[in-house]
Amino acid sequence: MEFLASVFFAATILWGCNANEAQVPQVVKNAFENEYPVASYVDWEQEGDQYIVDFRANDFDIEITYDSQGNVIEKNGDVADEALPPTSREVN
Repeated sequence: MEFLASVFFAATILWGCNANEAQVPQVVKNAFENEYPVASYVDWEQEGDQYIVDFRANDFDIEITYDSQGNVIEKNGDVADEALPPTSREVN
């Protein structure tokens, strides 16, 4: 029974983290849309007063964290092989 309670609690927390686009402040959406106007598969989440967007742009998966004022806190994503130094591209 404890296990079921834990699963229910975790699911409730995870469900509460998702933010639909209507809940994201307009200043945050504007910052994102100005930088990535052709983004696809856009998914927003909220953690406290930060907004995390996962999306695809130019065949790359990207995640950006914004504060409530639309400032970028963190960016994560794929890197093209051509952007890496030659020694990093070598396969042993």
